[in-house]
Amino acid sequence: MFATSFNVFRKIYILVSILFSFQFFSYQNSCFALTNFQVETLKGESSYNQRVLKKGDKLKKSGLLKVSKKSFLGILLPDWNARIVLAPGSQLEINFGSEKEKKLLLKKGALRWTSLKEGKPEDLKEKTRRGFLFTQKAKIVIRGTDFIIQQGVAFNETELVVLDGKVLFQSLSDEEDYVVLKSPFWVGIGGRFTSKIGKPIELNKKIKSFYGLILHVQ
Repeated sequence: MFATSFNVFRKIYILVSILFSFQFFSYQNSCFALTNFQVETLKGESSYNQRVLKKGDKLKKSGLLKVSKKSFLGILLPDWNARIVLAPGSQLEINFGSEKEKKLLLKKGALRWTSLKEGKPEDLKEKTRRGFLFTQKAKIVIRGTDFIIQQGVAFNETELVVLDGKVLFQSLSDEEDYVVLKSPFWVGIGGRFTSKIGKPIELNKKIKSFYGLILHVQ
């Protein structure tokens, strides 16, 4: 009897600890506004607020980032010590203001987020800043990690593949519907994946290697 009660208490304690941890990260995120992004890699044509981008551009105003078909775009977010690579046809809404929570909204397409492993000593403090990324269906609380997120238009569904680290993946329609996903797992919500977050699927080495090559920038 005592052993059963202890195990129940232990499970509750672990769950509360996880929730508190990510709530704390969420609070930190709301306090750290983005100030700019920099164009690092550009293949083909991309635009920001209808302005054609070129390599080396540094943007400081909120707006909509559009990647043309057959094009790729890599940007740096210095405030969050992160790199984002966007797939052809993707659209990413960026908010630099401090009054809104949705800093990054992937409206369509796919992107790969990579937290930078190296940096100058004065940049190391930025590694403690966790970012918010949204799609039409989900909210992602980001820790130091490497993952691919895709937002489909036809079925309005979101897919996530974690290649390194951990990500909190949460439904926008139900805050109690969430999963802490680690590598190498896939999960989806919406459209063909139903209205609830489905059961995460573990990827074998071959499939993980395949995803590892997608939107990969050295």
